[in-house]
Amino acid sequence: MKKIISICFISFFPLLFLAGCSDFLSSNDSIGNSNSSDIKITISKPLTNDSVTYKGEQIAYTLNIGTGINFIELYINDKFVEHFAPENSNQPVVRFYLDSAYNGSRISLYLKYYDKNGKSCQSEVMSNLLVTNIPPQPYIPYNFSITRISDNTINLSWKDSSTGSPYYEIWRKADYDTSFTKHLVSQANTFNVNDYDVDASHIYYYKIRTINTRGVSAFSYILNSMGSTGNLSILPPSELKAFAAGTRVVKLYWKDNSNNENYFRIERRDENTQFKTVGIVDRNVMTYTDSINGLVPNHDFYYRVKGISSTDSAWSNEALVHTPEYILSIPTFISLTNASSRSIVLKWKDNDQRWANFEIARQIDNGTYQIIANVEGNIYSYEDNSIVPNHKYAYKIRQNDDNYTSEYTSELSLVSAVIPLTAPQGFTGWYGSGAMNLSWTYSINPSKFILERKQIGVDNSFVQVAEIAGSERTYLDYGTLCQQSYIYRIKAVDDYSVSPYSSEKTIKNWDSCK
Repeated sequence: MKKIISICFISFFPLLFLAGCSDFLSSNDSIGNSNSSDIKITISKPLTNDSVTYKGEQIAYTLNIGTGINFIELYINDKFVEHFAPENSNQPVVRFYLDSAYNGSRISLYLKYYDKNGKSCQSEVMSNLLVTNIPPQPYIPYNFSITRISDNTINLSWKDSSTGSPYYEIWRKADYDTSFTKHLVSQANTFNVNDYDVDASHIYYYKIRTINTRGVSAFSYILNSMGSTGNLSILPPSELKAFAAGTRVVKLYWKDNSNNENYFRIERRDENTQFKTVGIVDRNVMTYTDSINGLVPNHDFYYRVKGISSTDSAWSNEALVHTPEYILSIPTFISLTNASSRSIVLKWKDNDQRWANFEIARQIDNGTYQIIANVEGNIYSYEDNSIVPNHKYAYKIRQNDDNYTSEYTSELSLVSAVIPLTAPQGFTGWYGSGAMNLSWTYSINPSKFILERKQIGVDNSFVQVAEIAGSERTYLDYGTLCQQSYIYRIKAVDDYSVSPYSSEKTIKNWDSCK
């Protein structure tokens, strides 16, 4: 391959760049700031000493766009020919036609690119181009992209400006250590195809080329089903996720798939700008916190992570994050108490002035955290009544106001135990309205209460009167006889223990006997 040199012009500062080389961070590439490498134009076809046809030739090129495309100028034999404006913000197609009198002669050409900030960048001059009447080979498809439809379906799309009824071969390889094979063939005038032969447990790599009656194009760049791109000399980071930890703080996490990176570069953009470097981390690091200038509240930002090796670079999928307009304060987790064999009581403190509910997340035996309750914003305790003894339970709490959520508290955990039930307290009663009115207190909700009584002078022992739900603290006994006295007692019961009895209470039915 020929070495291509691009010359970029920015007011009073001419700089030289090697186009087509790996995108490394130079000494002039200050983190978070614009620099002269923002724009670049590189011709990939035709190259010096190639042949072109006077019947119509398209120039294949790539751009580092900068602030956006203004227009591209074409120069042939050092003379301006035409300028090409973008089409719906897309990179313009640059094509030229020559008079038949040029047949057999040699020409030179170059492109000049202008972005929306007035910066310009000139490609290398392609010289000694032989003009013929033989149409060129097909072009490489461009704008090759991938969309994951489902776990078992991937859509591939592209664009192409080749003539001569071209069709397209899509080659695929599964995972890192296999070889590319021809997988799909798409007929002429089609620019979109689904791959239904997909297994969600594999990572697939794709490349595409054009074929027509004049020959076969080179392959496109490689895409993969993780949503990232780059070649295979360094495997790209994957599974990039971004989380807003504040109005101006974003935390990033990714997977490192390579063993030959020198470092990772973190890049950020929004809907109106191009990617800029905002940070660098060492090899094997898989997290980064972005709090550099440029982050603002209530705004969408996109991130990607680029792995840099000694010879190449490859970048991850893009991750979108929305910075919140405000943040909710993290509650203070005060205590965790194994109140009974079947319950754990949580208590916390609210540190935020806004009204926001509390979400309680629970983990059992080091498993996955699951949200088990949503508690009103003016309540600061919760009883988890679904506990089984001899298991580890861990909890954490956060606030949620339907717009934003706070970060979680630190975790509190305990191993549940069989807790003997205590006797009900404050057991009392009286007669009125035809019933014995009984009440008591209890600090937790057992499975149930058992109420017993005996009739004085008649029963020698207590008999069970009722089973009462563990959430109740009163009971009306209508089954007594006039002018008769009864002794009552009550106990709590769960699946693991039975409490001692409460104190006894004697009550008389004062109804007159008729």
